[in-house]
Amino acid sequence: GFPDTRWINGVDPGLRVMGERDSLHRLFANLLRNALQAMNAAQPAVLQVDAELRDGRVTVRVSDTGSGIPDHIRTQLFKPFSGSGAPGSTGLGLTIARELAELMGGSLDLAQTGPDGTVFVVELPGA
Repeated sequence: GFPDTRWINGVDPGLRVMGERDSLHRLFANLLRNALQAMNAAQPAVLQVDAELRDGRVTVRVSDTGSGIPDHIRTQLFKPFSGSGAPGSTGLGLTIARELAELMGGSLDLAQTGPDGTVFVVELPGA
């Protein structure tokens, strides 16, 4: 586990998206696992998820306090088998997450990254 990680859930429990349950689980499991791995030595380690509904679309922001994504990885981020290079990584997590978002009529993008952390944004149809 990740016992030293502070989790912040800023998602309204009543917020709903349109999507397939298993696909949503896999999409967010991949994003959250990547964020946790990116913060392996970060102090403080904070993982925050926020969401808002606007114009029938739900925007979900997944933020971590890791050290950011290096430039040479950033350009290949969503290409299969060329991800983070982390030990044991297949390089498919973000590729699959983006494909799942797109199949549900949404998107997944890197919003920002740097020495203070990374933010990914998932947009999905509201329910």
